[in-house]
Amino acid sequence: MAAQEELAGAGGQLQVAELVTWQARFPGPEVIEVSGNAVEVLGYASEALLGPLEAFLVHVHAEERDEARRVIEGLNAGESISFECRAVRLGGDEIRVRHVAFRSSDDGGRLAGAVVDLTESITAHALLGAEAKTRAILDTAVDGIIAIDDVGLIQSTNPAAMKLFGYAEEELLGRNVSMLMPEPYRSEHDGYLANYKETGQKRIIGIGREVEGLRRDGTRFPMYLAVGEADVDGRRLFTGIVRDLTEVKRTEEALRDTQKLESLAVLAGGIAHDFNNLLVGILGNASLALEELPPDSPIREHLQDVQTSAQRAAELARQMLAYSGRGQFIIEDVDLNSLVEETGQLLRITVASGTTFQYQLEPSLPPVEGDATQLRQVLMNLVMNASDALGDDAGLVTIRTGMTTVDHVYLAGTYLGADIAEGTYVSIEVSDSGVGMSPEVMERMFDPFFTTKFTGRGLGLAAVLGIVRAHHGTIRVQSEPGKGTTVQLLLPPSPNAAVTASTGTEAKATTGVTVLVIDDEVAARRVAERTLRSAGFGVLVAENGEHGLAILEREGIGIGLVLLDLTMPDQSGVTTYSRLRRRNKDVPVLLMSGYSEEEATAAFAGKGIAGFLQKPYVPDELRAKVREILEAVDAD
Repeated sequence: MAAQEELAGAGGQLQVAELVTWQARFPGPEVIEVSGNAVEVLGYASEALLGPLEAFLVHVHAEERDEARRVIEGLNAGESISFECRAVRLGGDEIRVRHVAFRSSDDGGRLAGAVVDLTESITAHALLGAEAKTRAILDTAVDGIIAIDDVGLIQSTNPAAMKLFGYAEEELLGRNVSMLMPEPYRSEHDGYLANYKETGQKRIIGIGREVEGLRRDGTRFPMYLAVGEADVDGRRLFTGIVRDLTEVKRTEEALRDTQKLESLAVLAGGIAHDFNNLLVGILGNASLALEELPPDSPIREHLQDVQTSAQRAAELARQMLAYSGRGQFIIEDVDLNSLVEETGQLLRITVASGTTFQYQLEPSLPPVEGDATQLRQVLMNLVMNASDALGDDAGLVTIRTGMTTVDHVYLAGTYLGADIAEGTYVSIEVSDSGVGMSPEVMERMFDPFFTTKFTGRGLGLAAVLGIVRAHHGTIRVQSEPGKGTTVQLLLPPSPNAAVTASTGTEAKATTGVTVLVIDDEVAARRVAERTLRSAGFGVLVAENGEHGLAILEREGIGIGLVLLDLTMPDQSGVTTYSRLRRRNKDVPVLLMSGYSEEEATAAFAGKGIAGFLQKPYVPDELRAKVREILEAVDAD
């Protein structure tokens, strides 16, 4: 029965008797009967098509014959198949046919089939159902489709176009299509149409381009427009296919913002790294000079000013690293409620006197995994900005904590939301009753080169964005002029509740050991050399990795520790360390860098680095770190 239905369906309005029908039997298969109208349809006598299947398929185009044979011979008992292919009549005319074949489950698997000439049937179907098919296509099309006449009046439209522009069909038919266009596109359209009627010149027909559409409610939106033309019963019609680009533009804008932030982050991180290298010489030499001067020296005050300024510069470099996501992190479980409470007293002293604080802290809040100092900086920056938004008036700043479950729609409305997954996050909000922000200010609030204040205060919110990015979180901002601002941070809860304990062990003096310093910065080498010599260590210095390896080869086991800079020209610290380990597997290596420990040591994971020292450092920090490593070696 299924095969009979196939035959009937293949013929459409034709009767089975009008088809070329055939029967064959297995094994072989061998065609044993062909209907008498084979001559009329294919131009062959019935007898010419009898015999092996290959003989019957002589009418199939040579390029498709093997495939037709494979399909028919591959039929299993009880199966049917329908496929289209090219055929060539005996006289050489090429036509389009459909083959329908089925194999019975009895009589030795007898084959039966039909050949349908689609040339006429397709035309008949097209004429009979053209309007219905066209309507179905228009109704189900995702893009808007609008047809106009040669004076610009709308002749037809589809549901997608009506939904896109916000009109009912009766409101569009017979109206000028320019009602769907804002200026200057409306005037351009009228000009194009008038020019075409006068000169026949086609300026936009057949060429897709981006324009703007105008909805019924007056809103404008970006769209892609492709225009075609057709002659229908002697009447010129133009068809416009319209695609809404709102989401595409939003995605592109988000991508540009992400790329801009990433570029600025790379720039900030590189500047901070180089800045830290320079500060090693300034801060280190000032500290060493203070150690050597008598307490009553009048020069001490000047050097202390240098030291203070260098420390402030180092703090600015840390902010730049925080913005770039490369700040120095001490990872631990952080209780945000405790962080808010601990910071509260300091915040009251820092902000304007008219500011009133309100705390709404969720009890039993899970900890987040991160750096408490960096998160405290985030909270202080947000609260200071909230207080500034109050101006000289008394106002309220509210700090809330809680848990928030978010989906991709929610995340799409946040900064950095594209980088994190849906789920439940620990939330901290800072709200104010201040002046609020315009959309233009909100768009640039995390830009490191933008401020609304008379004088800048470092990187501020730019550093906040970098810290949150490094903590794998996101930021949501809600603000409106005159109605205040709410900034919400979403941070992933800690996967564990590990507590890091301090050993509290005091370092003991270890002298008489030779330390090899490998650093391309002259000032950094000198500070390290002077600092270590003053502590009783022997010191060898190298200006690059190649020189350092040569010294290590020459001195051998006489070197007890290597101070290695991460970023050097020609041969990086990573390469130098790998080559060093091939020559000497035992000498401990202290890595130094202007980048954070997390980033600097990533390439050395599992490779036996003895310790890390963040630049810039003061002499006491270097001495303490060197003693700590050497004592650990002695203990082993």
